[in-house]
Amino acid sequence: MRVTADDSFKPVLSLRTGCGGATEVQCSSAELTGSNVVEINQFFEAPGTYYVVVDQGGVEGGSYSLDVFTE
Repeated sequence: MRVTADDSFKPVLSLRTGCGGATEVQCSSAELTGSNVVEINQFFEAPGTYYVVVDQGGVEGGSYSLDVFTE
């Protein structure tokens, strides 16, 4: 999956198995990548419920698009 954001939105993309606690499977951010395009590639071995969270590193707001790819 990929988040592409405008210049005012510094995306943080997270994949989780639940809504609280230590449920994060993978995370990436504009701060880590140095880009407003953030990607996570995850192979799911076990079926289940997963949550995709798009957040931002600041409070300025802005727009983004989320693309999810399947095989």
